[in-house]
Amino acid sequence: MARYVSDMAVFRSVFGALADTGSNEIDLSMPPALMEEIRNLDVGLWARFIRFHGIKYVQREYFDAGSQAEIIFHVKEHFAGMRILHHVRTGRTGLLSEEDRQILARAKQAAAGVRGTEPERELQLHDWLCDHVIYDPDPEPPDESRCATGALLRGKAVCSGFADAFCLLCGLSGLEARRISGIAVPAKERVPGSDWPEDPKYHHMWNAVRVNGRWTMVDVTWDRQDPKSRIYFNIGVNRLRKDHHWHEDWLPIRPERKDSSDLRPAGEEIVPARDPDSLARGLAAMATARRKDFLVVFGYTPGENEVEVGLRRAGAKNYIRCSSPLAVEVSEVDWYPHYRFFTSPPEARKWVNSFAETDPPPETLAMGFPPEIAAALNDRDQYRFGRLVYSSRLEIPIRWFICGEGALLLLENPIFRDPLPLVKGPADLPAFVRRRLAGRPRDLDFLIGSGLSKDTVRDPLFEALFRCGVSEVDRWACWYDVRVRVEGLHYDPDFRLADTREQALAILKDAARRKLPGLRLGCAEPLFRQLSAEGYREAFALAHEAGFSSRLRARASSLMLLYGETEE
Repeated sequence: MARYVSDMAVFRSVFGALADTGSNEIDLSMPPALMEEIRNLDVGLWARFIRFHGIKYVQREYFDAGSQAEIIFHVKEHFAGMRILHHVRTGRTGLLSEEDRQILARAKQAAAGVRGTEPERELQLHDWLCDHVIYDPDPEPPDESRCATGALLRGKAVCSGFADAFCLLCGLSGLEARRISGIAVPAKERVPGSDWPEDPKYHHMWNAVRVNGRWTMVDVTWDRQDPKSRIYFNIGVNRLRKDHHWHEDWLPIRPERKDSSDLRPAGEEIVPARDPDSLARGLAAMATARRKDFLVVFGYTPGENEVEVGLRRAGAKNYIRCSSPLAVEVSEVDWYPHYRFFTSPPEARKWVNSFAETDPPPETLAMGFPPEIAAALNDRDQYRFGRLVYSSRLEIPIRWFICGEGALLLLENPIFRDPLPLVKGPADLPAFVRRRLAGRPRDLDFLIGSGLSKDTVRDPLFEALFRCGVSEVDRWACWYDVRVRVEGLHYDPDFRLADTREQALAILKDAARRKLPGLRLGCAEPLFRQLSAEGYREAFALAHEAGFSSRLRARASSLMLLYGETEE
């Protein structure tokens, strides 16, 4: 008879309870909406869900009768080790079959002599399996070899049997271990940079073990080839990636009840998320405490990517995340060492500038922002983020990135410079340029206030430069209407600047009289507009009137007329 389940939480509880009894058929009735939710569960999450209860493979039959739906789960294959361990942890060993009791007795015998610290116990279990179990060479190994049954009762198993037995032994010895499915290719058979093969012969299973609060990788199967080497015992992830490939999201979901005490693994923190604000506060607390493993338990339905954005906003650099309808398990979080959460851009800029005197400077600065600030800063193609970055004491070029929908601003390898002067408006430019150019510098770097922008600073800036004897510049730039940099200032003693047509005519006549080969004539903005109108007709007329040739070039961007050779 079908058991009725009303929602996902009840489904998880009932399914888990029936699966733990070793039942080969689980018949559940439910609302049609719940059936669709189960039907659309991510394949990876579903696989981890059933494997948590010691089930390797399930076939599902769906029946929809309008107002009522039904799913029949046909359990095809169990992982004996994980099934037995679950019964041990829940105190229900009396439900085990005779064969499972024999496996448990053998496992307890193997774990009985294990002593010492967590790393020492882990090594003893690893070596015991290498010494007492051989790899099953059968090209079509029996089902027993694929789980702890073969390893512990027959002394013969394939990779999944080694991994299943190791999980059971670790659990009985106070260690947490999990199976990881993936692909393993011997180094001599793998071409670096090539795609991982899909041939089933390369399918593989090994373990992750939590030791002293940190996860580490163990491949007992491959170490069995040379037990003394222990090459794949607590091997680093980067080294293991040379010949092993797996999905990063390998953590199993935890299908217990809604009560957070049932969801808490040993030594793991809980973030109770009753609403978005409490989620943000909880993640910020995890960041402050530098917690690497914790569980987010929801009291509401989170939005899409809400946890990912929250983790980025809290300063998480890398992490492994596994979602379920009730909770999100976060593990191996790598927090940015220099991170701060801000509610206003000026606070963020002040914090960035505080590292200017740090020696050596930090490799990365990370800044988090609340959603409303992030949305405002991310507006107009990240324009305001740019203003925040370029108004600080960071040297150009600046490597900066936006992560998590604007939640996190990253500055990589920052280089700091002396504080830049601020020019508030156009009226302040002439005096500022005159002071800065007194020593004939090659470059000019300054910040501009809200009264100026890229479009409004250019002409008055170049007019001020010309008035100080600058004849030409190599390049200039204005970033995000906040920072101006002029590079390659060239000073010419024969350069002249004119404010009126009469002054320009007198300068050109004097140059023609002196038979100068050419002349750079800077113009005040109104005069330049007058001379450059109608294809520079007035500029040509002025040149002929002064006795210059008609060869003429002009630069509208720099308010400068470049006259050619004088006439004889």
